[in-house]
Amino acid sequence: MTTGQHMENAYTKYWIEDDIIFIVYKDNVSFDQPTAEAILGEIRAYLGNKRYPCLVDVSGIVAIDRPARVYMAREITHLFSRIAVVTKSFISLAIAKFFLAVNRPSIPINIFRDHELARRYLLAGPKD
Repeated sequence: MTTGQHMENAYTKYWIEDDIIFIVYKDNVSFDQPTAEAILGEIRAYLGNKRYPCLVDVSGIVAIDRPARVYMAREITHLFSRIAVVTKSFISLAIAKFFLAVNRPSIPINIFRDHELARRYLLAGPKD
């Protein structure tokens, strides 16, 4: 699949383009584990059984609780082959760095301030 249908829920917009799943969190998003389960459940259904590289823009996230972080760290390894996190917000940058330091997901994750650099990083990686 080269380009997929654009999907949206209360927290995110997501689509597939160039065999990368793009996820953009909406502004001022705070969430807990049940919300994380709902978000990833929708994305899991959208992806089917294929793992994709993921570009996720977390600029809109202002808070995420510990159970949600633990859940996401475990589950993202089943959905994504590697992740490029993009943020332009100092709050979400701090959240992303904290998430990586504490939860240590088992897939490659890098943080970027620029969408195009993040996209290039994912395109340069191994084909999934």
